[in-house]
Amino acid sequence: MDDDNTPGELTDEFKNSMKEWVDLKTVLKNARGDIKIMNDREKNLKTYIKGFMKSNKIDQCNLRKGKVSLSTKASKKSLTADTIKKGLAAFFEGDEHRIIAAFDAIQDNREVTERQVLTLSGLKSVEE
Repeated sequence: MDDDNTPGELTDEFKNSMKEWVDLKTVLKNARGDIKIMNDREKNLKTYIKGFMKSNKIDQCNLRKGKVSLSTKASKKSLTADTIKKGLAAFFEGDEHRIIAAFDAIQDNREVTERQVLTLSGLKSVEE
């Protein structure tokens, strides 16, 4: 939207879209709160079930509609700045100058992207 637009130039379609977007943001915010509660409960239940199955040496539980299996698999952790520095330190045998230079080269060559962001702030809920 251009900076020289005045409120009188706003179309009904734009106004309706804006109202629908604001209403949808409010509904989604509430739904995300509910989903967070359910995700937290699921996480707690999974922790309990895994602990119980492990301590009782249960690999699998058969259910009416499927089965629950407990297995162990190896996976690599996220690639973080600290992980990269540790890898460079091992590769360059602790040569701090080369470690810093290589890390800076990696950081400087990260692709920069631009995106437009639409934010909503200062919205009062109906209860207030």
